[in-house]
Amino acid sequence: MLKDPLALFLRRVVFRFVDAPPVHLKLRSLPRPRPLPLFFLFLCSYMLLTGGITYDIIVGPPSIGQRRDPRTGVLVPVAVAQGQLTSQYVIEGIFASLTHGLGVVGLVILDQTHKSRIFGAGERGFGYVLGFSCTAIAMVLQRVLMSIKLPNYLRFPDD
Repeated sequence: MLKDPLALFLRRVVFRFVDAPPVHLKLRSLPRPRPLPLFFLFLCSYMLLTGGITYDIIVGPPSIGQRRDPRTGVLVPVAVAQGQLTSQYVIEGIFASLTHGLGVVGLVILDQTHKSRIFGAGERGFGYVLGFSCTAIAMVLQRVLMSIKLPNYLRFPDD
């Protein structure tokens, strides 16, 4: 029984007077992509977006910045826009996206090691160590980046 009012109208009114032509369409289907290349495609796009590629395209910041050394008066290159949470240099965005990607790869390694039945005990242990290491290194590097960017981040004054 048809519940769609348009299909019901076509069947009762239009197709009573007009015969529908016999159309046999062969719809081509795309082959199903393999999981690993699809994962790396999504990972690369994720890394570009978290690295601020949209910000870099719209605003066009320099790749690195400069600051004057207070002791010598010489301009020194800097890679992190210190004290500015809403702006970034290109190198800073690339570093952030690489650390995000490292954390994601670590979580995927942990997941695949846990799901897999083909690894032995030693190989599974190596997978756990590698996945945990990648995730922990990514977390530490993100914390270092935030502590450089905002020096008092997650530090509370002593009362």
